[in-house]
Amino acid sequence: MSIEPIRQEIHEYAIGADGGLHRSEAVFRTLAGIVAEAGFLTNPQWTPVRFKSGRQLCSLDGYDIDEEDSIMTVFAVVDAHADLELDRSWPEVTCPKKQLDQAVKEMLAAVEALANGTEVELEDSDPARELVKSLKTDYRADQGRVVCCVLTTGRVSNVAAGSAAETAIRTAVWDADRLVRTRESGREQLVADFEPIGGLPCLVSDREAAEIQNGRVGVLLTKVPGNFLATLYNEHRMRLLERNVRAFLQFTGKVNKGIRETIHSKPEYFLSFNNGISVTASKVRLRKTPDGTYHLLAAEDFQIVNGGQTTASIARCVREDKVDVSSIGVAMKLTVVPEELIDELVPKISRFANTQNRIQDADFFANNPWHIELERHSRVVEAERDEDSAGRPIRWYYERVRGQYADDLAKHTTGPQKLAFRNRHPSRTKFDKTDLARYLLSWEQEAHSVSLGRQKCFARLMAVLGATSTNTEGSQLPGEEDFRRICCLALVQRQGERICGELGIVGYRANLVAYAIMLISVRTAKRLPWRKIWTGQAVTLEIDQVLRVAIPACDLAIRQSAGPRNVTEWAKRNECRETVLARGIELDLNPAADWDQFSIKDMARPKAEADLIRVFFKLSADQWLRVADAARRGDANPVWVGVAETMANRLIPAGKSPSEKQAKILRKALSRYSNLSALRSVLNEDDLRVLAGEQA
Repeated sequence: MSIEPIRQEIHEYAIGADGGLHRSEAVFRTLAGIVAEAGFLTNPQWTPVRFKSGRQLCSLDGYDIDEEDSIMTVFAVVDAHADLELDRSWPEVTCPKKQLDQAVKEMLAAVEALANGTEVELEDSDPARELVKSLKTDYRADQGRVVCCVLTTGRVSNVAAGSAAETAIRTAVWDADRLVRTRESGREQLVADFEPIGGLPCLVSDREAAEIQNGRVGVLLTKVPGNFLATLYNEHRMRLLERNVRAFLQFTGKVNKGIRETIHSKPEYFLSFNNGISVTASKVRLRKTPDGTYHLLAAEDFQIVNGGQTTASIARCVREDKVDVSSIGVAMKLTVVPEELIDELVPKISRFANTQNRIQDADFFANNPWHIELERHSRVVEAERDEDSAGRPIRWYYERVRGQYADDLAKHTTGPQKLAFRNRHPSRTKFDKTDLARYLLSWEQEAHSVSLGRQKCFARLMAVLGATSTNTEGSQLPGEEDFRRICCLALVQRQGERICGELGIVGYRANLVAYAIMLISVRTAKRLPWRKIWTGQAVTLEIDQVLRVAIPACDLAIRQSAGPRNVTEWAKRNECRETVLARGIELDLNPAADWDQFSIKDMARPKAEADLIRVFFKLSADQWLRVADAARRGDANPVWVGVAETMANRLIPAGKSPSEKQAKILRKALSRYSNLSALRSVLNEDDLRVLAGEQA
């Protein structure tokens, strides 16, 4: 396996838009991004900090917070290729044991020093302030809430990794081999090794055991010790639940509170009271004992698809409450699913096995054709030029699969070919599915969801896209115009990030810009001059000026309302969103006639319904009031009057689409009064056909 694709990604970060990144940050963002994409991290932040505790050098390069499990991961980056240029091929090199040990030593020293109250002098604008504050208060090393992680471009031997990890604080090492494997597969396979505890006795016949080990679908019934399950979860956390449809729901629902109470007060009844867990694996290793029973020794690609609440609750009680769970047994049904059938069968197992906590249909929404269609548009839709393209047409590149851009670039073997590819698809136009989620959810006025981090933000996007229609087969795919508007949102986001840089705002930049864009979306009822932005490939002067007001105003509002809390964690909460919106921040915005409404929810609707919504939003609030007045004077159904007024007074100002029932009423009312003089210049023949239920 070659590290070349990773080197190319680092290079793209380093030479990217706005002058690129410093090499150290480019390395961190690339390596941490791969780990986050695999589900190990939530939202890794580059926040380098160096200080001394006595004579000991203390060093941290960044951090990530898993709020659900109250775990902070801190990072040290070891660039094993530091003496080589980024634009030249990298050979495989070994990360020296001495360098690895030193990185871990400096991390541990920093974590322990901060837990012991060591003061660090940092400027107010330094993003490391949040890291330092969190390690002093919420995520102290002496509370078992910190993991030290080394990210390195070199290869690490098992001996070196093991010696570096000999500490009371858990450590992890991501070396070149592990990163490349994960990048290529999109995830790292988890293997549950039961052999150290003697294996798990299973209820299975000779015939079934033989079929399972020969690649057939089969089921094993067994019991797993609670302490083993807790250790497995505390090591892998949400990775163990990748194929589960939900994250840990915390101890809020009756079911989870009951689990905790049983663990604390009646552990001997846990097996009786609890339904256990359903897990899947692509392959298992069994051993037949002299008494004829089979023991499960190992399970590859081990995933808990139902029972995540049970598992996380046991692990939380061990970690937080120091409860002894050695007497607890958890029933386990393990379905062995050959790798080629995993994507087909596991979602069904997850859906049908769940009985303890109700799952919403939106939890299962995964509209892959939607992303494939967006990718198709990105390969053919051209913008005339931007200020850096020397007059050449360019394309925005949607990276549906991580590393796609670097892989496509690598297919071109000569210098001129690579240059032509870069000219047509400049790296500044590249965006991936987590970027897509940030752009769209900011505009959908969910800045707090953007702040949750890559994976959760993307999961939320898919839920929003699926929330308007549970029948995804009837949903429309994004069109070329939708794609252009998404690119316009990318331009707004990136201009906001530039402004943050100019203002000296370094920490939580993406979160802050999301809040500023949310404000603009609210104030304009989701309207923008899309065509002007697309044609010029830049935000208009008016939008630029508004961003320069909104960003510092949001920064002040978030920091003041956060109080002693971690600012990035506070930004994830809906209370923070409501606080910012309630501040009454004034923006000098005057949407013109050529500013039109755009909402991602319309892209999840059946086309006929989406067309109808677009017709509704062609009318202003004043024009809807005229429809309401006409209905009132014409003795129409009073409901028509009320819904038309609701459209004018509530839905249009908020940029919210009417419900299905409201849309039916509005359609009838607008069809009846479409000949009003105030509407004739707005509604065309296509609009009238849509109102009549015909295809426009």
